[in-house]
Amino acid sequence: MELVLLDRELKRTGTVNGSDALFDRPWNKALVHRIATAQAANGRAGTRKQKTRAEVKHTTKRLYRQKGTGRARAGMSSSPTRRGGGRAFPAHPRDSQRKELNRKEYRAGMATLLSQLAREERLFVAEELAAAEVKTKPCARMIDAFGAPKRLLFVDTDFESNFALSARNIKQVSLQPLARLLSTDLMRNSRVVLSRRAFDAIGKAWAS
Repeated sequence: MELVLLDRELKRTGTVNGSDALFDRPWNKALVHRIATAQAANGRAGTRKQKTRAEVKHTTKRLYRQKGTGRARAGMSSSPTRRGGGRAFPAHPRDSQRKELNRKEYRAGMATLLSQLAREERLFVAEELAAAEVKTKPCARMIDAFGAPKRLLFVDTDFESNFALSARNIKQVSLQPLARLLSTDLMRNSRVVLSRRAFDAIGKAWAS
């Protein structure tokens, strides 16, 4: 699979050959769904906590006498049916929401997404992601000239500081290190630009 090669100014200079195992895999909806849901579940802290009716601070006194009021009988104000009462089925901190995702599944799922981006001509390889100085306006003009319609994602193994500081405040532009790249990062962005270092690292690590 041939990918478009960009220079330092994000201008097209030619093509670069990518492994068919990584950039020309058939679409696998079930695998992509599995990796996306697993990463979302594993990213949650699992610390949500709600109180039961035994844990809320309320008086145990009956709200009003049982008979003679014309109203339905009532017990304590901590009842789940009353405002400020405890929850009937509260959420508790837990680790059971985690989903196992083995290495082969992760690599295959990410390669499937990269292949789909390549087929849709939304995946590019930049020779270098760098800037001469920390200036947001020149970087924004360069990205506008590149023509990203909505959201643009840059991926590198380790971003050059001038480029990272220049691009981080540009609207709809995001930077993600390769080690923290998620499936949702690839799905949410209209175009993805890999640095040559990230492209080579993917070829070495994910093809095995």
